[in-house]
Amino acid sequence: MTLRSTLEFGDDADNVRYDENTSQIWVGYGSGGLGVVEEGTKAGEIPLGSHPESFQLEHSGSRVFVNVPKEFGVAVVDRKKDAVVSKWGLDRTAANYPMALDEGDARLFVSCRLPSRLVVLDTNSGRVVAKLPVVGDADDVFFDSSRHLVYVIGGEGAVSDA
Repeated sequence: MTLRSTLEFGDDADNVRYDENTSQIWVGYGSGGLGVVEEGTKAGEIPLGSHPESFQLEHSGSRVFVNVPKEFGVAVVDRKKDAVVSKWGLDRTAANYPMALDEGDARLFVSCRLPSRLVVLDTNSGRVVAKLPVVGDADDVFFDSSRHLVYVIGGEGAVSDA
């Protein structure tokens, strides 16, 4: 494998998603932004105000849901407008890092470390519909659409399912 090119997005570029509908690559990076790559070049940047952690792309819509822990919530980006269109709170939970999306049932699963909770948001309204206890120090969240189960993997050395 040969490196073809490098694009700079600033420090701490640690999350990447591919949009199959548009062939764009989305990158979460640095002090607060999402970068967009098209045909190997930078096509745009969307400022978020603070460092993004996990983010999820809608496949049948134009939104990106972005965890922004320093803002204690989720930023909702509209890919057609290239802008943040809403910010959702997490009902007195913080340190929100991993997330997963159940697009079919309009649910966003956000795992928080303070306290250790899985916050379930309605993606139509941004409203918190449930908060469930989970393993501490959450590192990742997976949604199994065939079983309708959410798995939270934590630094405590355990897996929670909900």
